[in-house]
Amino acid sequence: MSRSKALKLNMITSLLNELVILISGLILPRLILLNFGSASNGLVSSVLQFLGFSAILQAGIGGATRAALYKPLAEQDSVSINGIMVATNRHMKKIGAIIGIGIIIFSIVYPLIVRDEYEWFDAFSMVLIIGVGTFIDNFFGIKYKILLQADQKYYIQIGASTVTTILTTVTSIVLITSTSSIHIVRLGITIVSLVNPLLLSVYTRKRYSFDWKAQPDYLAISQRWDAFFHQLSYTINQNIDIILITLFVSLKEVSVYTVHFMVVNNISKVANSFVTGINATFGNIIANNEKDNLRTTFFFIEWVMMSICTVLFSVTAVMLPGFITLYTSSIVDVNYLRPTLAIIMVIVSLINSTRIPYQMLVEAAGKHKETRNGAIFEVILNLTISIILVVKYGIIGVIIGTLVAGFMRTIEYSIFCMKKILRINLLHILRHYLLLAISFAVCYFIGVNIQLFDNVSYFSWAANATLVTVISAITVIIVGLLFYQRQFKYLIARIKRKTTKGK
Repeated sequence: MSRSKALKLNMITSLLNELVILISGLILPRLILLNFGSASNGLVSSVLQFLGFSAILQAGIGGATRAALYKPLAEQDSVSINGIMVATNRHMKKIGAIIGIGIIIFSIVYPLIVRDEYEWFDAFSMVLIIGVGTFIDNFFGIKYKILLQADQKYYIQIGASTVTTILTTVTSIVLITSTSSIHIVRLGITIVSLVNPLLLSVYTRKRYSFDWKAQPDYLAISQRWDAFFHQLSYTINQNIDIILITLFVSLKEVSVYTVHFMVVNNISKVANSFVTGINATFGNIIANNEKDNLRTTFFFIEWVMMSICTVLFSVTAVMLPGFITLYTSSIVDVNYLRPTLAIIMVIVSLINSTRIPYQMLVEAAGKHKETRNGAIFEVILNLTISIILVVKYGIIGVIIGTLVAGFMRTIEYSIFCMKKILRINLLHILRHYLLLAISFAVCYFIGVNIQLFDNVSYFSWAANATLVTVISAITVIIVGLLFYQRQFKYLIARIKRKTTKGK
């Protein structure tokens, strides 16, 4: 399969998957809030975020293995592929054992953190139930995911994830409506989620011929310790907000955060789905030493991502407070409407999503060592600001720390890509982000002032959202025509080629 076809298939399946996740993410939290309350929703979210730190233990191996696999996959070098996969498999078995032990220890310690809001055994059993799913995913599924990603076959992994999401959603709805406890609901989700690693295992064993007795090539994945800092940074920044809110505020405030984050994070995933698999495409282009093609492809992806993010996040910024009001209309145990939190969280996600092309280019080029200091700095900056501000400002203080750290990291990524990989003048970055900021501000200002209806029902809210989306899309198209003519012409040329080929 050609690079373009693989990328297209990856994008389409990823977008469908994120839509499924979006729907599931809207249904389940509300059912949990209505049936179990904000404290239970906060407990589940808190445990999931704490366990998210288990990703630190596998940190580095994913990026290092993918970078090592691009060239042998392009050359169909089965000897090298086997050596890399055996080394990865042995490394992940050790990590899986450590994660299992860590989950047991955490299940004993965590109930002491939330003892003022939850009984010890209830919190203990919840950690174990959720932890089992985390352990199995890390122990059995990760090596197959890495291989499929490196081989530009994200669509297989994504397909398995979509099936699993649908099954877990249906299972959860059935259990909640049958008045099962929150623990039984989470146990059902854990059991059904085993479908994902099972499907990946069956496919990869049929598609690839592995020799698990081959000599492990640890040298090929030697950059895993440099990649470690990148994964460490990502994991801490993804999980630290809820951790600090749990430690310094309350589980109900965790629930407030997660309801906002649920929406914004799902929008981020939809945006990111448009560039799913692009790191494998970059990796293949770099492996074939196609320098001009790399620049053309990158600048096109950069513009596409900026345009998509401007539309999606400007609409989210305008419509999120109204949605939160409708979504939590029957919840009275805590105030969920926090406009300041909503806008800052949207800006954080906008910044993080627009840096995805740079991040993927760095990973594809295997430049983990050269950019690890930026990853370390992001973590230190985020933790320092968040801890200082959370005591006085609560949720807002935490999200400000994430905003500042994310912005600095995005600038570092983009400058490195321009100077060290693409060899392009840094004025490109200044121009690009200035246009992004202006486009977002214009779309937001127009969106706030053109809504035709009061957001008193989901129907009126959807009507306003549609109008705001159309206006934002028109604005972004105008910006593209005025300032991104080369990329716009490239898009039109690609469409014409596809149309001509179809005839």
